[in-house]
Amino acid sequence: MMTKQIKLDGVNYDVRIVYDTILRNFAIMTGINEGVALSGRRIADIIGTKYTFSMQVEPNPQNPTDYDNFYEAISAPVSSHTVKLPYGQTEIIFEAYITTGGDAYHGKMQYERWRGLTVYFEAVAPQRSA
Repeated sequence: MMTKQIKLDGVNYDVRIVYDTILRNFAIMTGINEGVALSGRRIADIIGTKYTFSMQVEPNPQNPTDYDNFYEAISAPVSSHTVKLPYGQTEIIFEAYITTGGDAYHGKMQYERWRGLTVYFEAVAPQRSA
């Protein structure tokens, strides 16, 4: 388990990011002038680079309520969230919309146990411009 916290809309949530589940992808965004010239040469109308992340999150057993609060916040019917996530050797802050998510119920011990919440963050705009 990683102990990094997730910051969502300015709030730090005491949840655990499952080790080795953070996936980071990039997409080079192009504009309407992209295409192939008569010569066959590809013309790229590059707008910028956009990042998407996915990861699994689990409750910190010392603070299971924060997981519930995070689930409610991440699944809220809003157009976007501001997120702070690990990036390279530092962190990245960007506006993202949540495409989907889901977890699994693992019964009750001292508290209701949920595991494996997978969350997908997609940037609403390129984070790097051409």
